[in-house]
Amino acid sequence: MGFLQGFLPLALPIGAWYRMETTDSGIFAWLPLVIIFGMFPFVGRWMANDLNNFEGDVIFSLGEDPYYSSLQVVVVPLQLALIFWGVGVFVNGSLGWILSMGVVLSTVGITVGHELVHHKSRFEQACGGILLASVQWKLQNRTCARTSSVCCDPIRCLLDPNGSQCLSANSPRNN
Repeated sequence: MGFLQGFLPLALPIGAWYRMETTDSGIFAWLPLVIIFGMFPFVGRWMANDLNNFEGDVIFSLGEDPYYSSLQVVVVPLQLALIFWGVGVFVNGSLGWILSMGVVLSTVGITVGHELVHHKSRFEQACGGILLASVQWKLQNRTCARTSSVCCDPIRCLLDPNGSQCLSANSPRNN
């Protein structure tokens, strides 16, 4: 159930918007930034190191777990819905909204999208590509850090599912 915490950043702009609407104060547009750059580091420092992080083969086996994979795929429609909702907020919004939405959407899109492009399923790789594209992240000509059999570039993953054009961690970059 701890994986559900990954959805919390997506709720930050909605909660901030609700507080702004109920109080008529534009200061709440900055709330996601305060939480992400203020509270999260403080709480992380206070809680010390997480000694329960997964290592080695456990990380790779998580990609095979249907529950874990489905949670990551569910992020795609949530991210896209938040983008479209955010456009409406930007029309009447402020710099705080633009920065808050940018940080939240890029954090979620890059993190989850990167994990999905490492999965074996073409559907999950496509979902990862959509998330990365939603934040305009480009991975072309980058080497993979974890494995040589997985393509880091979502477009190449879709066009070349066998990974024959993908770069390995030890290969020179192809231009």
